[in-house]
Amino acid sequence: MNFSRKWSPIHHNYSFNGTTLDRVFLHKDLDIHYTLSSNFEHHINVTVGKDLKVLGFIKHNTKQFSSASCLQTLYFSLVHSILE
Repeated sequence: MNFSRKWSPIHHNYSFNGTTLDRVFLHKDLDIHYTLSSNFEHHINVTVGKDLKVLGFIKHNTKQFSSASCLQTLYFSLVHSILE
């Protein structure tokens, strides 16, 4: 993956020990998704998707809970931690 500020960057073929490296358009490093367009739309969509999945899990498994403090603790420990 190349990062450039030019409108039409020059792409080179890179090789390592005689093996040509494949060009990628999406890279994940330290749980952050990078794209060629240098915007974080894909990263935000993935993070929100994870969040909604965990929130749905909590909602499904805590139907019998009546304690607001318990639900708040689950939310802050599982959902809010992903957003941070």
